[in-house]
Amino acid sequence: MSNFIVQVVLDVWYESSYPTVALLGDIYKIGYTNIAETPFRNMPPEIRNSNPDFKYQPMYEISSPNSHYKINVGDNIFGISTSAYTSWNTFISETKAMFNILFTNQNSDLKVSRIGLRYLDMIDNKNIFNGEHIKLKISNESKNESDSINMRFDTTIDSCKVTEAIIYPFPRIDNKEIIGTFIDIITSKENVELFNENIKEEFYSIADKLHEIQKNQFKKILTDELRRQINL
Repeated sequence: MSNFIVQVVLDVWYESSYPTVALLGDIYKIGYTNIAETPFRNMPPEIRNSNPDFKYQPMYEISSPNSHYKINVGDNIFGISTSAYTSWNTFISETKAMFNILFTNQNSDLKVSRIGLRYLDMIDNKNIFNGEHIKLKISNESKNESDSINMRFDTTIDSCKVTEAIIYPFPRIDNKEIIGTFIDIITSKENVELFNENIKEEFYSIADKLHEIQKNQFKKILTDELRRQINL
């Protein structure tokens, strides 16, 4: 049994008059040349922009043959994801140049309204509900290895929104069935008002805060014994 991070995503919701197509050109210049459209690209703008569930979805997924990072871009969202995460310090250090494309180009009227961080962890080959592995109590009839369990919790910690989901088994990843328990934690700072002149310093400060909250919440979910077993 082991634990590993399946995916990490850090993104911002923003408003700006800087055209998305120009932002794509700026990203292309740093070597991210593989641009794939998502289904939201073909959605009529009037429908996409009228529903927050659509408005803040990426329309493009951009990758580079020389990097494991992906840049997710829409008219109102800019995010970076990876499935090869090693540490928070490395992630921030290696993605600063990408975020700075958004922060330092011709976005004189850039306004960031939300910063979100998502960690999707997996404890492989294990239903952690079967036995005393988590600090959450569920009914005995829901602890069998064959059960499908999806638990979700929403809370606020230090003015940040936290959504935690524990899923066994996870439906599929890249069309592959993977056996294990998934712990999906999204931390976000909502309704922020960051403007161009102060955005970089405050963005990274908030991102660090979200990471600390996420790390603490992940440890709180698991018992000390399970954390010992997976070397956490």
